[in-house]
Amino acid sequence: MVRLLVALSLVSAVAANAGPKNYADEADAVRNMMEAAPRAPEAPAAGARRKPALVAAASTTAVWALDTELFGNADRVERELREMSAASAGKQTALATKSTETSQQRAARFFATHGMLSVGKLLGAEISASEAAKAAKEASEVQQRLASSINLRATSFHTASARQDDSNLSNDIDMEEEKEEQAQRQLWKMVDNLRHRAPRV
Repeated sequence: MVRLLVALSLVSAVAANAGPKNYADEADAVRNMMEAAPRAPEAPAAGARRKPALVAAASTTAVWALDTELFGNADRVERELREMSAASAGKQTALATKSTETSQQRAARFFATHGMLSVGKLLGAEISASEAAKAAKEASEVQQRLASSINLRATSFHTASARQDDSNLSNDIDMEEEKEEQAQRQLWKMVDNLRHRAPRV
């Protein structure tokens, strides 16, 4: 069926460029093409016409050429995909080692690193003592790296803020808190007013 559609579009494109100029000739050309298209074997109907040998040969040749081109392109794409996958094989193995851990194993590791082994046991996400120790060690290393990067940022922040007067800073904080409390009181007053206006049910 796909071959028939491809052949039909190919012939119609050729016919549109150099084909007959009137509708009767175009209809005859399409009928000849349809008759020349390969079909599934079926019992010949009484009075059915035979397709001309010349049209059948031309159609078969066009379909064969199209098949050859399509399969050649498919082989080329497959070859390119193999080359791309071979180039990124190292990356894939690194990703594959990381993704082999199941969600239950990740949950068990989370519970172990956050001091919730009993919760993990209750939920069925248990981990061995050696794996728990390894996970705790990895988590502490990550925490240390994170703390060191935060310390670098905090140091630069403290040097900039050391120039400010601490009393001015505390006054600014108190004033800001007072403004926030005042805004909260106003909101709750509006809520109370709406509640009192509403009809009682």
